[in-house]
Amino acid sequence: ARVDVRFNFAPLLQYTLLADYSFAVGERLTAGIGVDYSYTGETNSTLEGDPRYAHRDFGLTNARLRLGAADGRWEVMLWGRNVFDRFSQVSIFQAGDTIARYAGQPRTLGITFRISGG
Repeated sequence: ARVDVRFNFAPLLQYTLLADYSFAVGERLTAGIGVDYSYTGETNSTLEGDPRYAHRDFGLTNARLRLGAADGRWEVMLWGRNVFDRFSQVSIFQAGDTIARYAGQPRTLGITFRISGG
């Protein structure tokens, strides 16, 4: 008898879409905006497909705004990861008599400064 077993932590569908646009702001500055979306389909932490270890599908959106010198010497970027604060499960495992779940990162916002020599 044939038995179909899916690998654990291996969703059937996973993809990322990315859009990024840069433009000049006068002669000395450049600006840009970027957004990406990644989708991960449902999967399971076990090879047996135990429903207690099932991972729901989820999608995460990241975004960024940037401004920098046209010569590339400096750049400042405002960014957000998981901007819609979607819940995701990274892992589900058993620890003794308890089933534990690791959650994915919640909404995270930040600013990055970059200075290049030369």
